[in-house]
Amino acid sequence: MIILHGRTLLSYSCREVSSVEWDNFIKTSPQGTIFSSTTWCNLFPDPYKIYGVYKGDELLGGIIGFLKDGFTSGGYPLTQFQGVICKHLPKYTSAMSLQQRVSNVLIDTLKYDEVTIVNHPSFYDVRPFLWAGWQPMIKYTYEIRSISLADLSKDTRSEIKLHRDTLDIRSMAEFDKPYGDTFEHKGLARPVSYEWLTKLNETLHPIIYSNGHAMAVIICDWCNAYYILGASDHQGYSSSLLYDIFQLYYSVDLCGCNVKEIGDFKAQFGGKLIPYIGVKCIKQQ
Repeated sequence: MIILHGRTLLSYSCREVSSVEWDNFIKTSPQGTIFSSTTWCNLFPDPYKIYGVYKGDELLGGIIGFLKDGFTSGGYPLTQFQGVICKHLPKYTSAMSLQQRVSNVLIDTLKYDEVTIVNHPSFYDVRPFLWAGWQPMIKYTYEIRSISLADLSKDTRSEIKLHRDTLDIRSMAEFDKPYGDTFEHKGLARPVSYEWLTKLNETLHPIIYSNGHAMAVIICDWCNAYYILGASDHQGYSSSLLYDIFQLYYSVDLCGCNVKEIGDFKAQFGGKLIPYIGVKCIKQQ
């Protein structure tokens, strides 16, 4: 607390936030998504912590992250971003000023040996972190809104028309085998286990769409839909499946396109390429 010319000015402070207060707060923030909720973090076995930035008793921002090898907010399996969350302010200059204030408090608070923060696309200003010596990293995703066949390339339109089939809903158990087979086909370890998928299914009740040859897992929060998982039998039906799914939602985040092969596939739908910015700090030993 600061007293200036007889007036009491409330200073910014950082302290832990209760799960209820945090989950209510993120639903009002431009940066808030299901990935920053305690519900999402509880899907993982690792502990997490929530830091809130307050002015007096008012929560103005904060961050949630996992306590494993330091502090990680974003970048966990299927968790494309979490990052710094700020209160919604309608005036642009006020919002940017708040982002800087919250960032500076968090920089002074997150004294771990290693900190990784991957921010939501609406968190633009990471300069306080850069000024403090943190390293930037930029990532990309695609956002699909109200696409039609006319928005797609000729080759993609032809593939979709050729492989069109009936859309239906499947169970997580039915999804798991082709999902595992997809990674085995590529010679890669699967990012999450069947046990984790079961927990996801019981907690967030995703919708698993199929056209008989490909499957896609969609989760929704209070503002968006997210394509978080896919699997196919490699017969070319994935494009038609996703196109049909995109007709069902106003907005779908394709959850990353940072690997070239994945980026090339997701680019064919004519979505908007969206950057999102992360920062990293490794304490010198």
